[in-house]
Amino acid sequence: LNVDIWKAALKIGLKKLHDKYKGREVIVSLKEPLPGMKVRIDGRTFTNYAEYADGFAVPQHIAIKAGLPFKKYSANGSMILNYT
Repeated sequence: LNVDIWKAALKIGLKKLHDKYKGREVIVSLKEPLPGMKVRIDGRTFTNYAEYADGFAVPQHIAIKAGLPFKKYSANGSMILNYT
């Protein structure tokens, strides 16, 4: 789940955080899926992504800054994630 913290800060009235984090996003992993969730992802979304050994993918510029070993992430053209 991607969260735009810039928009989230503005929505709850935190102007200072809004200015500080303009254009920034965070990736939040879901501990458990909600029943009936279905997500279709266009693989082209993942251009220039990196994959860590545990299978977690992040934008490549973040992986480079983190300094952890990674390989280039190759997504399928279209991916569907179904939760039941």
